[in-house]
Amino acid sequence: MSSTRISVPEQVVHRAFGEQTVLLNLATGQYHGLNATGRRIFELLSERGSTDGVAAQIATEYEIDEALAASDLDDLCTALTERGLLVMDADASV
Repeated sequence: MSSTRISVPEQVVHRAFGEQTVLLNLATGQYHGLNATGRRIFELLSERGSTDGVAAQIATEYEIDEALAASDLDDLCTALTERGLLVMDADASV
């Protein structure tokens, strides 16, 4: 995934439950559960406001191949976007 601007819609809330985090879109009722790795990716996306460097950091933190981390990042962003829990703007320069 090339660098993409990321934002969390105002109507989306998230809460940790033990090792999992649940994201909920209050306007639509759509939700998604994240495991510890998914939660870390979401934290990085929220902090940075883009995908820039997230796969590299996840690869380092979890000692996995960066290509695998990038694929997982892409899959998670797609799933969250489809549920209205994340907005991706690939046209915006980061």
